[in-house]
Amino acid sequence: MKRHLITNSGSLTCRNVQSFMRKAIVLGMAVFLFFASGSAVYAQQRRALEMLRHEFQRRATGSGTDNTTLGWILAAFVAFLVVLAVVSWIVNRFRQRRPYFSHTLLFLELSWIHRFRYKDILFLWRWTSQEKIRPRAQVFVDPALWQNKINPVLVAAGLVVGQTDWDRLYSQLFGTFVPQNCPGQSPSGTSQERQQFS
Repeated sequence: MKRHLITNSGSLTCRNVQSFMRKAIVLGMAVFLFFASGSAVYAQQRRALEMLRHEFQRRATGSGTDNTTLGWILAAFVAFLVVLAVVSWIVNRFRQRRPYFSHTLLFLELSWIHRFRYKDILFLWRWTSQEKIRPRAQVFVDPALWQNKINPVLVAAGLVVGQTDWDRLYSQLFGTFVPQNCPGQSPSGTSQERQQFS
């Protein structure tokens, strides 16, 4: 009987130990989870406090990078777009062969289109300066300006012999077209006017 009691008490002790061990494990896990969650909460709070401290330091030193940097980036982007638009406008203007924002460029462009030599361009430039023809490009489109400078007979006949610089340039611009004379002018103009720039 004693033996049975000893065995019984031995099994009871074993069960008690096992039960105690289970309770200790559960309790240990609960304590671990409590402290782990507490330390996680503490870490979160600490992280929030650190961020708040950094924000105060940033504002105190004035080293704000959020608005200032964004403003500079936006300004640089707008400047880039403006430069791109201006370059595009200039390229488009010259690509369409319309660089005529000044009368001088128009005059030079028309001179090159008509394949005038440099001597002829200077000849026309002096003429338009002396006669104050403005814009200078009128000499390319108004045959009446040439009326007292050319010999209409030579121009109408298309003869090269006996032509002056006036006749040659006029023929190069207008072919054999001869303008009507103004009343009171001789058909060929005075020889002094014709030879003035020859």
